[in-house]
Amino acid sequence: MYAYKDGVYTNDDCNIHKTVRFKPEIFRIIEASPGKNFTDKLQKIVEEYAKNTEKVL
Repeated sequence: MYAYKDGVYTNDDCNIHKTVRFKPEIFRIIEASPGKNFTDKLQKIVEEYAKNTEKVL
């Protein structure tokens, strides 16, 4: 898994693996989001949520 860091893609920061279960409608929302893969899509959703709720990442 790769993350964009200091102008390059690296896999150093993305080493946490978790298993989660989603309701089908939540999975469809994530899959419909922009991004290269499921991880990118979910990370963008979480980042947008944090930005909109003023949470610190």
